Amino acid sequence: METLLLSLVAILFVVIVLLFFLLKRYAKNKLIVDKINKCGKIVDDLDSLPDCIKEALKLSYPYIVDVGVYEKVGSSYIRITNISYDEKGVNLLGGEAAKGGHSKLPDRVYSLNVKKYGRYKMFHVEEGDVAMLFLSKTHINLSPFKESLLAILKTASLLKIIQKYKNKVELISIRQKSSEFFVAFSSNRKFTVSFLGNIAKMVINPQFVEVVWDNEIYRDGVYTEKACRTFYVRGTGILVKVCGVDIPKEKVVEFGRMLDMISLVVVRKPIIENYLNILIDLVKSSEDKSRFYKGHSQMVKSVAESLGSYIGFDEQQLETLRYAALLHDIGTVQIISDFLIKSDKLTDAEYSTLKHHPVIGASIVYPVNELYPISKPILQHHEFCDGTGYPYGLLCDDILMESKILCCAEVFIGLISERPYRRGYGYEEAIDIMRTEFKEKIPSDLIEALDSVILDVSKKIGLKI
Repeated sequence: METLLLSLVAILFVVIVLLFFLLKRYAKNKLIVDKINKCGKIVDDLDSLPDCIKEALKLSYPYIVDVGVYEKVGSSYIRITNISYDEKGVNLLGGEAAKGGHSKLPDRVYSLNVKKYGRYKMFHVEEGDVAMLFLSKTHINLSPFKESLLAILKTASLLKIIQKYKNKVELISIRQKSSEFFVAFSSNRKFTVSFLGNIAKMVINPQFVEVVWDNEIYRDGVYTEKACRTFYVRGTGILVKVCGVDIPKEKVVEFGRMLDMISLVVVRKPIIENYLNILIDLVKSSEDKSRFYKGHSQMVKSVAESLGSYIGFDEQQLETLRYAALLHDIGTVQIISDFLIKSDKLTDAEYSTLKHHPVIGASIVYPVNELYPISKPILQHHEFCDGTGYPYGLLCDDILMESKILCCAEVFIGLISERPYRRGYGYEEAIDIMRTEFKEKIPSDLIEALDSVILDVSKKIGLKI
């Protein structure tokens, strides 16, 4: 009897110890899952994502040496985060610029089934055309974290799109005076060919673009002999070659206008205004794709102009406000504009992408700031006084008056306009909604000013009141 009792005690002790270790492992795994999920919420930069995941997994696997995100290209996977450099700092694959220096993982992987890389073990998770690879000195069991890692890969796919678009406008975002920006076309050839390459991608969207100015060459995309066309920048010797797309006549004219502007060296107001008009044409072309958004920016301009006049803006301030209103959505052109012609509400991922458009738009218009300071109003036009806006969640005192006017005008136009998922509200109903649902977000004096100028607004936008 005593032996049986001792056996039962021993078994109970083993069970308790086992449960203790299982609970401890469960608690640690849950902590890791929470940290991985947090990575998806706090990280807004593709290169920072692997580092966040690596730190989370190190709670259980301290011997992880590298984590990388890869994109499937053809039959292989290309690393799109923290890409390796040679001794001169040149990307070994000729891809996007990287932030993280040398990496342990390869830049190209031909099969995800590879279990070892050098003296390290290799593991992976895959979602669509994006994969995350892990390099470790010891075995890693990813099963408890697979669901969270797959969700993170969906975030990575979104960040990949955002980063690609940010890279597209990064060279356009000039951190210098607008006069220096235009002088750069003649004095900095590397900048010029890069700028023209990005403009060609934005306006024409070819499979391949090549810009040549003497010995300076810019290339992007996959070369194809199909449908190639060469443009010349008059008086400069610059050649712009685009391939892989049949260019509509209106796009040829549009791109030609841009090249004509680049060919001029001296900074003059008409040049800057021509650049602005090209951007305005891009916005109009994007909005014309959908009956729900056709004329949106023009109507926002009309409302903003009336509000600006009512509160005492002078003519120069009004001119700047008009341009800011017409271009407040320039950041939605191209990739993001596809979301705006959907027949239903945006998904969470699409909405997250859309929330970057003020940053993109502010970058695109930065060169004209010396003449028309519209970059900051565009950057802030979705900020709310209660801090719930985006991209930075500013409070009222930190938001420009021009931005508050744009926000008020866009909310009003959004309410009275038909959307795929609801009817357009009438004038009085829209004002009532703004007074109740937006009373903490938009200054009440602006809402009341809008009510006061509604007759003027109605004439400009054809609103029945």
